[in-house]
Amino acid sequence: MKWSFASVGLIVLGLVGLSIIILFQNITTNNENDYYLLKEVTEASMIDAIDMDYYRESGELKIIKDKFVESFTRRFAESTVFASSNYTINYFDIMEEPPKVTVSINTGIGEYTIYQDTTDYHVANTLSAILEYYGKDGSKTSSSYIDGMPLVMKTFTKTYYSIPYSKDGKYSVKQPINLPEELEHKNIYDAQIFKVESKGSITEQGELLYALLNRDIDWTRSSTDSTNFNASNSGVDINNIQKNITVSNIKGRECLTADECRESDYWVEWDGTGNPGTVVLKLEITWRYKEYEYAE
Repeated sequence: MKWSFASVGLIVLGLVGLSIIILFQNITTNNENDYYLLKEVTEASMIDAIDMDYYRESGELKIIKDKFVESFTRRFAESTVFASSNYTINYFDIMEEPPKVTVSINTGIGEYTIYQDTTDYHVANTLSAILEYYGKDGSKTSSSYIDGMPLVMKTFTKTYYSIPYSKDGKYSVKQPINLPEELEHKNIYDAQIFKVESKGSITEQGELLYALLNRDIDWTRSSTDSTNFNASNSGVDINNIQKNITVSNIKGRECLTADECRESDYWVEWDGTGNPGTVVLKLEITWRYKEYEYAE
């Protein structure tokens, strides 16, 4: 008889242990998924909320608080539409400049009963994020005198990012480029593209953000470009851009036709082969120009 009770006790103990294991496995799995979702949605929402007008004027990053909250709520709701949990989103310490946010999501797991003991478990994930980028000051200048006169021949080197799309992995790019604002001065003339060098495709998120921020500033074509040089920022992600591409026939030149000159005086061309999709190619472009050294 006593062995019967012992067997029943072992079975009950096993069921209780199994219930506890399932409970903690469920909590751990959901918690990990919620953390990575929180991280990705926060990053994407901060990028969506960048104040582009402020960036163009000052060169510094700033986010719009209301736009961040709207984007985060929408993105998180779309990502959890089929989830069984009920989420509560709390926003703390949203700073527009420098961009910093703290977001917390509280997950109601539901009720669990373990041997007649019913308990409601909740898991909270809190994330603090700072939006940064690098590559801002990548330009350099050199100079030399012309016949010993104050008129100086100078060069200015700046980093650009070409972001084309290809359905078949064959890239044939011809892009109109803007004259850098550093060279838009009354004492500077005869600016030309002296040299274009490929530095390969980018592989880091921070550099991708910098490339997207400067795309509409450096290149003439905007979001209306039919060749997809300027697709929406949300469609370009570090995980889906092509990392390997072979570049050839790269050069910079002046406009050749009246239509080209109406769009821009300066053009960059290059060919490449790789995988289908979007590539972010890092270019180092050197400009050569003349300037009166003592002019004000």
